[in-house]
Amino acid sequence: MVGAFEENCYLLGDEKSGEAILFDPGDEAERILAAISQKDLRLTRIINTHGHLDHVGAVGRIQRETGVDFYLHPDDGFLLDRLQESAKAYGLGPFETPRVTHHPLPGDRFTLGDIAFTAVHMPGHSPGSLGYLFPDRLIGGDVLFAGSIGRTDLPGADHEMLMETLKTKILTLDDAIVVHPGHGPSTSIRQERAANPFLLAIERQGE
Repeated sequence: MVGAFEENCYLLGDEKSGEAILFDPGDEAERILAAISQKDLRLTRIINTHGHLDHVGAVGRIQRETGVDFYLHPDDGFLLDRLQESAKAYGLGPFETPRVTHHPLPGDRFTLGDIAFTAVHMPGHSPGSLGYLFPDRLIGGDVLFAGSIGRTDLPGADHEMLMETLKTKILTLDDAIVVHPGHGPSTSIRQERAANPFLLAIERQGE
């Protein structure tokens, strides 16, 4: 958890190769870099679920110091253009604007050691939101939270689109999938299907 927005940044490492991938480094670049060094990992790429300020604030510095590639869906590029303006509005920063080197698209597959995962387009909270689906878990950004869903009152957001994402991309996942959201505690598809009021409303509509 990093920054004023208490955003969840995820560092995944492979013990055999020592390689690591960083998801959504939103702030506290120095702390994140120290954690990578302490774990004796070699960062190979930064992957973001989306481009909001609280998820990209530390990307620029980490990218500069490590030289790694940065992955962001092209539809969220406009959010990087507004990074400094957004940071100033919240009294944060200034942050270094990162350089996108790769535009991941739905269905793109990645590997870390022996584990493969896939990019899934999950628009609504932002137009370019991507979830990263592993065999047993989802790094989902701000699409789904424990007991709630992502905001849709931000530039580029669309509530109806998010509802469609939840219906077609979230509720179709196996109940055992663990969800690691952009904020708050991890949860599971089973738990959210049973208790999340937004998912319950969608399922009632389908009855």
